[in-house]
Amino acid sequence: MNVSRPIQCTLALTFALLANASFASAGDGVVSGRVSALDAPLPASQVYAYQLGELTLRKVTTDEDGSFAFRDLPTGLYKIIAFKPGFLPGIALLTRASLEARQFLDVELQSQDSAATDSAADIWSVRQQIPTDILHDIDMASMSPSQETSTVAGGIPVRARMQALTGVDSMATTQTASLSGGQVDVASEIDQLNVDVRGRYVELASRPGDLDAPEANGHTQMLSVNVTGVGTNRINVTSLDNSLDTAETGQDRMGLQSHRLSWSRGVGARGHSQVAAHYIEENNFYSRGVSGSMAMPSGSREWNLEGSYASSVGQRSSVEAGFNYRERQFELAGSGDPLFDGILPGERVDVFGRAGTSVTPSVLVEYGVYSTMRDGSLSFAPQGGVVLQLGDDWRAATAASLRVHEDPVEARRFNDFRTGHYSDYSSCEGSSSECYQVSVAKMDGDQERMSFGAIHRTFDETLRLQFDDNFFNYRENLQLVRGDTVPELQFALTQRLSPNILARVESSLGIGGGGRLALDENEHFENEVSYLVTSVDTRFEQTATGVLVAFHQLRQNFNSMTSQTPEEQLALERIQVALTQDLAVLGSMAADWALQLNMELSRGALPSDDSLDDDIRERITGGLAVKF
Repeated sequence: MNVSRPIQCTLALTFALLANASFASAGDGVVSGRVSALDAPLPASQVYAYQLGELTLRKVTTDEDGSFAFRDLPTGLYKIIAFKPGFLPGIALLTRASLEARQFLDVELQSQDSAATDSAADIWSVRQQIPTDILHDIDMASMSPSQETSTVAGGIPVRARMQALTGVDSMATTQTASLSGGQVDVASEIDQLNVDVRGRYVELASRPGDLDAPEANGHTQMLSVNVTGVGTNRINVTSLDNSLDTAETGQDRMGLQSHRLSWSRGVGARGHSQVAAHYIEENNFYSRGVSGSMAMPSGSREWNLEGSYASSVGQRSSVEAGFNYRERQFELAGSGDPLFDGILPGERVDVFGRAGTSVTPSVLVEYGVYSTMRDGSLSFAPQGGVVLQLGDDWRAATAASLRVHEDPVEARRFNDFRTGHYSDYSSCEGSSSECYQVSVAKMDGDQERMSFGAIHRTFDETLRLQFDDNFFNYRENLQLVRGDTVPELQFALTQRLSPNILARVESSLGIGGGGRLALDENEHFENEVSYLVTSVDTRFEQTATGVLVAFHQLRQNFNSMTSQTPEEQLALERIQVALTQDLAVLGSMAADWALQLNMELSRGALPSDDSLDDDIRERITGGLAVKF
């Protein structure tokens, strides 16, 4: 199997174009490629994306050109496995540095007839690298027609993974509460459709009999249905429901719901279209943590409708256009205060267009423009960038954007705001009035990757930046305000330390601020923020052991414009150690069993919340997962 080095572009404003002039014309966050044998495409091949850390699986089928695409593949380390009956499976390691990264794999399979000349040990060594559930799927597809019919006649082939967890959690409350839940993933094939259903439920509850502890109850649940057809046709429905009731929230139960429907399809060999609708409803969520000091809405409802179309123009260029419409309704606790009246916009429309042109096989030029209409004003954000292939191993990229015709930055209590995870804002796209980014990356086959870069952003709206996906840990966020400038350094390294040990290190450091806001009618403040996010993810392949160590440090101050005493709003530190052990190494089992242990310790303070101090708070969970 030959795997071409993937072209990775960290410029979020761009549309991917490969250095060899063949490119993935789909949208952001696509891992695409081509499966072939002796330079001939292999249609109807199965391609699997298996995430080593989370033990999750996605599957697509190649089209008539042998092309495939995975969309919205989360960050992490993956095994990409391609298979077609009559050929030996092909395996490649793929590192996803960000959700927006666009990568390409050229996978060439070897026929079983030619592979028969190799030693049996070599063939079995390939099989030993394939996870059990994928190997079972491959073995079923490799059966003769009569064997396969007898196997499937009793029902539809199904793959499943179930996980149960239990533990304790004091991060969401001043006292330790019990934590329990589980997760179920079921995937099946119906004709030419791949159906993947995922469900998760976690409950937080006060310990029985602990009369001195304040009551803490909450839950977080998710249901996702993903249907993928031949090629890139896909329908996804995701529903999230979260709630929490603690002594801090009092009578105002905190809740967050999110429901999203998306549809995408390939248009010809090089085109792609996508439409998505998203509804979000929150109660008492944005106003918690640091946000509470900034008088965020006590409740809101939001509708989003977005669409995009991308296509190639000849062999050297690609274009993409799209839109996003948002409408919000707010519930404001202080509606009688004139500061609350008519400041938050209810509607917003974003329209964008972008393109990429391969000037030479080693130079890619990218350009585009975003326009935004809100509050009766219209702004434009021209963007551009260049990607340079520096030899076989190194590549450099740079990007810049500048928003024009925008209102001047003012210190005011309310601005338009967004909320999202930190990893979604690691590039020059989103809430920036100006942004400059440069990065350099090295690829050595599929065994090692290193990248480092810097980004300089000035934000033009309030942004609640979450650093933990866990709803119960809602305090781990920073509040960026309009006018904040936050330079950031980024580093990532994937290194094979030995033939059986693979490690990945990621680190980001950001320090800045300067945005002004009004916490009350008479006094203005200047924002100051800093964050350090570091993780080391190690996989011991011989013992099938995974170890993750992560560290987060967040700081935020509001410096008064009239006094010299800063008002500290946030000072949090958290360390996480997660261990995953595959029990298959202990002997042959009918199914894959794995033990999981996660320990998180945090400390810090929010001055607006007297219940938070520098005492250590912990979350310890253990679980058992099985795949069959």
